[in-house]
Amino acid sequence: TDTLSNLRENVQRNGADTDCGRHVSCRQLVWGEKLESFQTSYGSFDTIVGSDIIYVEQILDPLWTTVDLLLRPAGTFLLSYARRNVSIDLVLRKATEYGFEWTTPEMSEGVFVFVRTSI
Repeated sequence: TDTLSNLRENVQRNGADTDCGRHVSCRQLVWGEKLESFQTSYGSFDTIVGSDIIYVEQILDPLWTTVDLLLRPAGTFLLSYARRNVSIDLVLRKATEYGFEWTTPEMSEGVFVFVRTSI
């Protein structure tokens, strides 16, 4: 996609492949699709970040299924929420259904930090 191409270009321009010996890769992931294959190829993650990603209610189950599978047990899911067509109350209710709790950092409107309720 254009977005993924732009992201890869930004990573390259900012030297993420050379600084401190760290390697950053950008892979496409569609919420809820081919998750086992993705996990086999890339593993699980300490942190997952999503910004302005919730536009319709139907994405909530695939989103939380993805986070639940790919986030390591002690990992953190950072969500920057922008109100579109889905209320934050519904997003938080779904988080609870999938076993997550959240905090909101001070002075960070729309930012939610999710962790599993029991590790």
